[in-house]
Amino acid sequence: MKYLFSLIAIAIAFNVCVKAGKYSNIIKSMATSCKAQENASDQDVEELSNGKAPTTKEGKCLSACMGKQFGIIIDSKLSKEGFLSKAYFILTSDSDKKKADEVAEECKTVTHDDRCEAADLIWKCMVEGAKKRGVEIL
Repeated sequence: MKYLFSLIAIAIAFNVCVKAGKYSNIIKSMATSCKAQENASDQDVEELSNGKAPTTKEGKCLSACMGKQFGIIIDSKLSKEGFLSKAYFILTSDSDKKKADEVAEECKTVTHDDRCEAADLIWKCMVEGAKKRGVEIL
């Protein structure tokens, strides 16, 4: 299940449940175009790649940009279909897929008028969803 949230990290840069360093280089390279577009700092990228929630507006916007880039966030909402298509690519057990379904269902209605705040709220929803299901998070 921790890899489900590694997917989240890669796909929307929320970096939930990633063991330190496992995907940080991938996330950093994927964040490059969004970093410039969102005027994010190296610190924003570093926080994201180390499994930390964004602490700046630019960091939240970086998450939003990456979410859109990977089809995980559409119109400031979690795309359940976009998320699950990527989750199922890396998950093998039916139990983990069921947990992914549950988290996606729970978080699919989370939104905000500001796309950056929406990305942050989605991240928080996924963290809480993981905790409720006994999934280890950073």
